[in-house]
Amino acid sequence: MAGMIGMTRQEKMIAELDRREALWANRERETREAAALAIKEAREAAREAAREAAREAREAAALETAQAVREVARQTLIRLGTRRFGAPGPAVLGAINSIQSVEQLEALTDRILDTSDWDGILSAGS
Repeated sequence: MAGMIGMTRQEKMIAELDRREALWANRERETREAAALAIKEAREAAREAAREAAREAREAAALETAQAVREVARQTLIRLGTRRFGAPGPAVLGAINSIQSVEQLEALTDRILDTSDWDGILSAGS
């Protein structure tokens, strides 16, 4: 407590109280600033989590849509081929089920009118 030489006891007590009050005010300000920063960071983290969740939901929806389109193309090929050639055997079904490309499934469906059996469709798709 430099600078307190020549001060009365009461003046020293007041100076000490002022010093403590300033310390508490600084600590309170620092605490408020830290809390404000933590809130800001938490909000940004929540926004980022929401953006990520939305992106994942869009990707999942796109994947589900692609799978649904592929399944419709596969079922169309099997349904129309069955009407023209009869039910496909296990080997033909296995070959059709292994195809992942919607474009290839659609091309094979288009071949139904140009071939006489399931083997003709699948050999055209190879």
